Amino acid sequence: MLNARMLKLRINIEGLIENTSYRPCHMQSSQFEIAMLVKKENKTCGPKSGHLSLFDSSLEEFNMLNMFILFLVIASASAISWPNGRYSLPKPIDGCPLGWETGCRYQDNEDNNNINSVYPNRGYHFFGTFKRNTLMCYCIKTTDSGNGSWPSGNYCIARKGGSCPAGFCTGHIYWDDEDNANTNSKSGILPDGVYDRNTKTYYCCRSDGSAYRDINLPTSKPFYLYQYTSNCQHVRGMDRYEESITMDDEDDKNNSSDDGCHPIKTDTTEVHYCYYSLSSSK
Repeated sequence: MLNARMLKLRINIEGLIENTSYRPCHMQSSQFEIAMLVKKENKTCGPKSGHLSLFDSSLEEFNMLNMFILFLVIASASAISWPNGRYSLPKPIDGCPLGWETGCRYQDNEDNNNINSVYPNRGYHFFGTFKRNTLMCYCIKTTDSGNGSWPSGNYCIARKGGSCPAGFCTGHIYWDDEDNANTNSKSGILPDGVYDRNTKTYYCCRSDGSAYRDINLPTSKPFYLYQYTSNCQHVRGMDRYEESITMDDEDDKNNSSDDGCHPIKTDTTEVHYCYYSLSSSK
């Protein structure tokens, strides 16, 4: 049971931080730029006059509040964010991480006896269109900021900025798109590659850890990784689903190819992906 003094501490912390009428002591303004939460010279920390009825004036209770708020700030600051560096991931229907750029590549696939497909044919999570031709969209991280390095595991990402983050090897997949009346196009920002009448995309892959060992990545929003040489990489707190896209390339004098480290392909046209969403067990 909470006593009367402790009940006074049941306040809305978010509202408290946004409310400039209260100024807790001992808060670092550099954390989340909480510039209004400062101790001014010759001023008493705590509520301004007119708000005394909401708080007990004892120093002990104010210290408890300050410690609790500081704990929340530190916990938020240490939350997992995307690794540093520049790279790209396939765009899911839920959109891209906050602050990332986006772009799309339209590929004119084979006209005759087209065998394009997406798996699962219903319930996939790609942002794009997948019919006789393919519109594939991407989320692009264009700044070097982030939290640490990519963890060891078995997965791929798409390359951006001319090189891969530490721990990855690079490679590419080249699609020989339709030759006749080719309508390939692009928009926005794309992964490293060549996007003209044909399509060449560069990737970064690693297999220095077990796919069955959880790695830590942000869980606030669904995302994709590329499948590499094993099953889909396990990510802590996320459910995973295997999905794939088949793009039928040119039938005549086909020059499709791949080289180096790249996502797993069933044949020359099908690439495999891993979709992650917040675990249903949470």
